Amino acid sequence: MKIKVLTATSGRKLEDRVNDFIKSSGVKVLELQYGATLFEYTVMVVYEEIHN
Repeated sequence: MKIKVLTATSGRKLEDRVNDFIKSSGVKVLELQYGATLFEYTVMVVYEEIHN
């Protein structure tokens, strides 16, 4: 199990970053945890690497 933390200054940018990570990394997502402050949005992706 691994984690990746992604941040952005807008919700839309964060969505794009999370989707790009999931698509390009070939991972199995186990959990997503979302957080926000006044200045940024954050998602922690808990995942497993997929080995073909």
